Amino acid sequence: MKRRAPWRTRGGAAAAVILLLVAVAAFGPSLARAQQEEQPQASGQLPRTWHHWKYFRRIRVSEDSQPRLVALLVPVAVYAQAEPGLADLRIIDDRGNEVPFAEITFPGSTRTTYLPRGGIEARSVPGQYTDYILSLGLHPQPCDFLALTGPASNSPAMAQIDVSDDGRDWRPARVRTAIGDWPNPILTFPETSASFLRLRVLHRNGRFMIQTMAAGKQARIPPDRAPVTALLAPEPSTTSRTTLWRIDLHGPAPVDEADFETSQPAFSRLINVFSSTNDQDWMLAGEGVIFRTVRGSTPAERLSVAFLPRRARYWRVELRNENDPPLAAMQLRLSMTPRRIVFREESARSYRLLYGQSEAPAPQYDLAQAVSEETLRAAPLVASVGEEQTNADWVDPRPWSEKHSTVLWVATLLAVLILGLAAVRALRQPE
Repeated sequence: MKRRAPWRTRGGAAAAVILLLVAVAAFGPSLARAQQEEQPQASGQLPRTWHHWKYFRRIRVSEDSQPRLVALLVPVAVYAQAEPGLADLRIIDDRGNEVPFAEITFPGSTRTTYLPRGGIEARSVPGQYTDYILSLGLHPQPCDFLALTGPASNSPAMAQIDVSDDGRDWRPARVRTAIGDWPNPILTFPETSASFLRLRVLHRNGRFMIQTMAAGKQARIPPDRAPVTALLAPEPSTTSRTTLWRIDLHGPAPVDEADFETSQPAFSRLINVFSSTNDQDWMLAGEGVIFRTVRGSTPAERLSVAFLPRRARYWRVELRNENDPPLAAMQLRLSMTPRRIVFREESARSYRLLYGQSEAPAPQYDLAQAVSEETLRAAPLVASVGEEQTNADWVDPRPWSEKHSTVLWVATLLAVLILGLAAVRALRQPE
């Protein structure tokens, strides 16, 4: 009887397929590396140690040669190419050495300074008003608020604030404001360097008591903001009851605020902000009210809706008009709070910002623990980054099986097909 070749036996086909898979898995990575190493070298390349990072930008620092901490804002475009949370972000110097850094966000702050307390003089006209006059000296520092304390027994009253340079000729600073609804009110007014402040409390019955009064200055440091989009007009399909924006960022970005502009003089509208990763499944990202009005004689407005950062590509913003006509010349801009990267600049060194490494874990540096948060926040924002460049020596860091999953699927299907044919053939042959 003629003997069949080993590969034509019942298990021969399966064994051949398995050997083929083993060979592909063994030699595939070597072939891939050989192909990448044959690529010509280009000027836009990183040191071999960093060949798994696909993108980089040159960091421009000041010409100051003294070592110091400096900060840069991560550009909005980096978030679309970097990993979520910027886990793959790295800084290297011109020698290819990794440079430690600390990441912080700067939401803004308010610094309050109180002026030295002067004498307080009280003058009362029964049944009409009580004046509390605060003397700040001949050449006081600027101030823009009054902090009051009083007994809880005070009933609500109306008050006004006047200022004077000599204690005789007064001019208004803030008119007709309510006090007494809370125990320790803070009353703001336009900045002044007047020598005297007068709080006139208007009342009909009894006397409004104030125990202490102090003037101070609030220095508001604005937060870091970065526009994610330009100002956008609503969609033409907007209905009279709803003003609608649909936005495709062409890449995920951690948006945390919707800012509006309009020429409408007075309004109040409800805002809903939705986000999506696929333009089909939508999640509520934030909601709020924007308004512009006049309270008493003081104009007030809020034209932004802030929410927790949401990383998404697609956004939908709805402005509810209800039965009111749409707002005039309405525009929208999405924005975000960018991250500050603080690192130590050394003398005569240049730096690059790296990102685009899907397998990189978040770095762990001790700079954030070795340096106080106040020092990190005080680092001057003198560094900026250039245009994005692609690493000519980039090597995909993913495992070979993930990069060539199609080959493995085809091999698996062929193995199943061959085993099935072998089984059918075996059933047809006599014992």
